Amino acid sequence: MYYYAEVLRGTRASRVIAIILGIFLALAIMFRLWAFAEHSRIHVSGAHAMSPNIPVAVLFAIAEVIGLVTATLLGGVLAKENDGHLEIAWTKPVSRDRLAAATMGVDIVTILLSQFATVLLVLVICAMFVWPSFYSDAATLPSIAITLLGPIAWYACLTAFSASLKRGLGMVVGLGWLAALVVPAVAEGTARSSSDFGRAIHWVFQPIAYIDPIEYVHLSFHGSGGMSAMQNAPLGPLGVSAGILIVLIIVYLALSVLQWRRVEA
Repeated sequence: MYYYAEVLRGTRASRVIAIILGIFLALAIMFRLWAFAEHSRIHVSGAHAMSPNIPVAVLFAIAEVIGLVTATLLGGVLAKENDGHLEIAWTKPVSRDRLAAATMGVDIVTILLSQFATVLLVLVICAMFVWPSFYSDAATLPSIAITLLGPIAWYACLTAFSASLKRGLGMVVGLGWLAALVVPAVAEGTARSSSDFGRAIHWVFQPIAYIDPIEYVHLSFHGSGGMSAMQNAPLGPLGVSAGILIVLIIVYLALSVLQWRRVEA
């Protein structure tokens, strides 16, 4: 099996996510048992829990957080190959491009699986308390698309910025998160500046924010709030933002492969 190591890495990341989800489930069970004990002690009669009406997109917005954790764990995979593993990688009877594509493909599948597992867990936890009713509207599909594409774009971004490195992946990830959070904040904070200096900063940071996958993450929470919340989405229509994320994924993955072609053992 040519891609055993790639599958094994995805499996290890999945175990970490399973532990995290297991902790959340255990906490939910403990809270449910406590709530049941309190209810039995108080003996409130005639009270019925109301079933909340929740947007479907909220489930995926919650899962997006776990998707970002998984993407961070797996990001920079080609740099990991560069660090003492290139000789082994080149012995595989496949081309560099195919190996890189398969490696990133396995990671992307792992990211998606972690998100769907989280959605399932959220449903289970909801059922432990009260089964809510779910609804969807015009914002639902593009919002879900953003929640699924955002972590993949972040993974692709980390991989692209580290594909040619043999050391320092941890620094790339750490500084990457710092920049990904600071750049959109500065761009948004200076958007309505009345000073020339503030507008100049905005003109510099806003274009960078457009290629920052994390900039699009909070859009899913606008969409998960329904059509009324979507009207205030900072980057415009959610469908357009989902399309931009697809472009970013393609560009970042292509840059990753192009850089890795030139890396020498």
